[in-house]
Order: sequence, then C-alpha cells, then structure tokens
Amino acid sequence: MLAGDQQPLEAFIQGLEEYPPNRVPGTAVFMSMIVNTVPPALLHNLKHNKVLHEQVLFVTVARADAPYVTYNERYTLKRLGRSSWEVVAKWGFKQEPNVPQLLQQLRGEHPEIKLEPMMTSYFLSRQTLIVGNKEPLRRRWRRLLFAFMARNAARSTRFYKIPPNQVVEMGMQLEI
Repeated sequence: MLAGDQQPLEAFIQGLEEYPPNRVPGTAVFMSMIVNTVPPALLHNLKHNKVLHEQVLFVTVARADAPYVTYNERYTLKRLGRSSWEVVAKWGFKQEPNVPQLLQQLRGEHPEIKLEPMMTSYFLSRQTLIVGNKEPLRRRWRRLLFAFMARNAARSTRFYKIPPNQVVEMGMQLEI
C-alpha cells in the first residue's frame, strides 16, 4: 500500500471518537511506517474483530541522521483523542531500536498513558509480495529477486525487540 492510498490519522481518529466501536481492556500499539497515516493493521483489526482497545498508541520509528539520539530526545508525543496518541520515536543509525523500552520511558514520563506490559498488544502489518506473471521471466527476474529478499528479511518483532507473544500480525498480499 502506498502512502497516497492511506487516510490521514487525525481525521480517522476523530471519526472513531464520534462513532466509537466496541472497546476492550488494554492498550493496542499499532506500528506504522508513515507518520500521520492510518496503519493497515488498524483497518484490518476493525474490519475483522470489530473492536478497539481502551487505549491506542500509533508508533512510528524513524532513523536519525546522527549516530546516537539521547534518551531525552528519543520521541515526540502527540495526543490525537481521548485515548489515542501518536509517538514518533528516533534512534541513531548506530543504535538498535527497542520499542518496549520506549514504552517504559513513556510510562514513566506520562502517567496518563496506562502501559501495563501484560495488557499491551502490538499490531503489525505483514505484507507478502507476489510477483505477477504478466511479463516474460527475463524482464521480471528483478521482481522475483526482490520478493525473495523481502521474504528472508528480519522480522519486525526481532528488529524492534517486541515480545513475539504479544504480537498480532495482520497480513496482506501485494502484487509487484
């Protein structure tokens, strides 16, 4: 899904505030690749499960142009609604991102955000690339190679140090 295909997050959250879905206890952390856009995992969760957690965090991880980002400059936080926040986290290019550690920092600095580790679920979008058969093999070999490399890339849970037993992956197939 391209950035141009995604809805603005703030307008979407306002709509959810006006017409709220059923709420379940706990915190949902939706990992997002693009700031201020609705993550596909949220749309899939609402479509299939028809519920939203009592508290929602939208986390986007950005890479800084510096080798290190200090602890105090690690994130920006923006309140989107009564129980929704957008977090943009930054790590330097020599640092390893650690999302649970970031959430602990948020918990300590913002008591209005209730972040109980065992009541927190992480929602990720998993995209599987499918190579179409519309072109002869000699022209689509690059796409086949790219799809192969994407399947063998490191999992988001490992890269961001997210506990695998707290992850819900919402999948989609993209044809390239």
